[in-house]
Amino acid sequence: MSTYFARERIIDALASLDLALSQLTDPADRQHIQTALAALEVVSLRLDALPPAESLGALSALLLTVQAEWGVDAADIKSDRREQPIAEARQVWCWLARHATPSSLPRIGRYIDRDHTTVKHAVAQVERRRQADAAFARRLDRLKRRADKRLTQREETGYA
Repeated sequence: MSTYFARERIIDALASLDLALSQLTDPADRQHIQTALAALEVVSLRLDALPPAESLGALSALLLTVQAEWGVDAADIKSDRREQPIAEARQVWCWLARHATPSSLPRIGRYIDRDHTTVKHAVAQVERRRQADAAFARRLDRLKRRADKRLTQREETGYA
């Protein structure tokens, strides 16, 4: 369910509960409705804190780009697995997400269930290796071009 759709459903539910509350006379029933209203308002605030759907779409597109280039399944990149090829692909994805999108370190980290400091470390590791290894730097440049092309196509087709 999209964030927009979820927000709309919550707004509808809030309006319905508010109407029901105005029609009730039993204090116990009123208390139940007021509790439900408070819970929906909390959910609504949490939805407002979510990143825009377009940035999540861009992060997903980058995940698929890294998957294709590194040959590591996207689910593994997001997993807790620490095998070298998976960890490297995850670090590269963090670097790419940081350089190809306006997403913040915390947003990037949340997408793969990591802390922002882990993302920061991954970006720094990739940068160090990029400086020391010309072949790796060329591979990253190729990956960045592919990612930029994919993101541009998403924008042009309205899937940003």
